[in-house]
Amino acid sequence: MTHQRIFSAILILFITSCVPRTEITPVIIPTNTDFAIVPSSTPGLSVAQPKWMKSRDSNILLLSYSGVALFIDPKTADILFLSLPNAFWIDNNHVVFSSTNQIYRHPSERIYQYVFDLADWKITEINPSLDQNSDMGIDGNYYPNIWLDRQVAYTPLKVYNNLLQKWEVFLYPPQGLYNLYEIDRDNKIFVVQGGDPYGSGHVIAVYDYETKQMLKTFVGNVEMNILQYSEGKVVYVTENVPCTIDIQTLERDCGLPIPKKYENVAIGRTLVYPEIIPFTYEEYVEKYAYTRKMCLLSFFTGKVTCPTEDLQILKPVISTIKDWKDPSKQMEIIQSKSVSSYSISPDGKYVVFCYVDNYYARYEGTAIIGVDGGDFHILDEVEFVPDFISNICSSGTVPIDFKWRPLLQK
Repeated sequence: MTHQRIFSAILILFITSCVPRTEITPVIIPTNTDFAIVPSSTPGLSVAQPKWMKSRDSNILLLSYSGVALFIDPKTADILFLSLPNAFWIDNNHVVFSSTNQIYRHPSERIYQYVFDLADWKITEINPSLDQNSDMGIDGNYYPNIWLDRQVAYTPLKVYNNLLQKWEVFLYPPQGLYNLYEIDRDNKIFVVQGGDPYGSGHVIAVYDYETKQMLKTFVGNVEMNILQYSEGKVVYVTENVPCTIDIQTLERDCGLPIPKKYENVAIGRTLVYPEIIPFTYEEYVEKYAYTRKMCLLSFFTGKVTCPTEDLQILKPVISTIKDWKDPSKQMEIIQSKSVSSYSISPDGKYVVFCYVDNYYARYEGTAIIGVDGGDFHILDEVEFVPDFISNICSSGTVPIDFKWRPLLQK
């Protein structure tokens, strides 16, 4: 890639402070964030919007790190840099971010002061509600009132009382059980409970948010204690079988299991029900050499698609290194790479993933690929990007801290 290509693909810009006050355009904000737009002389943007950001149906990756936001087109790997600290999506067309001089000790202390509107290409000031002083969910969704205190014995589930403006204990688990993971939807709280605070849950208990009464329980191991929400369903996996619980009726339905030919399967957190249940598996070259790849399982048909299956970057190669027993000699090793973490676009069309060198246990790179195996791009080949991405991928979190543009609500 030439320097001309690099700098034409990457725009580095900063929000200017000399833009005069403009009329405030009404912004649609989800009710669970409760942001209000207020008039201000907020700075605006000084650059034209790239073509790939104009369509509301386009997939866009957002990476926020060290005061800068990277917007990435997964189809072409074109990137736009903006000075938007702590930025994240709140709906299909709006990103909120904090001031450049904000200092906090914990993510829950962030105060989001501005909203970036992609449709109008404007930045306006916002007045955040008290709900903003709480954590974001592990999958990137915003849960303003639910918090699981994992530092306290028996892990009480807490909720935020807006009238009293304080946290209150909502639920201690039944005797002998621990609350391990929670998700709240449609005035209901789904909690994974188990007998080991560091182990797997084997009960899903459903509670009414207002009455605090248990509505129903479901028995069965929950792999990785993961509950996800998609299309009116709470989705989870038990014994390699994907299952759903209908939010309204609380009826459970289970699909087809992951085929046994895949070894050491690990289910991913990013679910797009009913077509995509992601997982990784280990493909062994010999006893101690393997490569971990990721695949997608269709809930109803059992069809498996593996976009990383034939990637050259994941194919094992024979390398020579110094023999640690006798540095004067060389020894042969099978050097392989594995998918370490990944995130799938909400429409299920793209996967961004990090990969590592198995032998040296170190970060190797980050790439984007279409689920059909097309549109493959290694992001580390774009100038300035590796410094941002390697920090995220090296953390070992799943999913990696990329925020996909939410689907357009129709």
